[in-house]
Amino acid sequence: PPPMATSSTSAAPAADDPRRPDLAVPFVDRVVAAEDAPLDLYGLMSLIFGTMALLMNVKVHAWMCLLMLLAFFANINYYEYDFKQILAHVALVVIAFISTYFRWLIVPVKAAT
Repeated sequence: PPPMATSSTSAAPAADDPRRPDLAVPFVDRVVAAEDAPLDLYGLMSLIFGTMALLMNVKVHAWMCLLMLLAFFANINYYEYDFKQILAHVALVVIAFISTYFRWLIVPVKAAT
């Protein structure tokens, strides 16, 4: 069996060390401009499904709006964070659910004559 490697306490590198620290390049994170950022598809789909839930009064669209909003929250980046945009998304989800599930509060039901 090969001999076990022993940990060296000296700061000097071993003579048979193949690493070359003079060629190491430190990592530099790229700065992405706002216009070059990827599209926010989850936020866009949340707005589309919310608008469809409002216009067509379909409950599945309201649920898809909520699902896309949660996916939007899970994938949001710090540089994309805008409180007004998030507040508008949440308000649209709430209005979509109210308009689809509580339609009788908005449009009164006429009595049959």
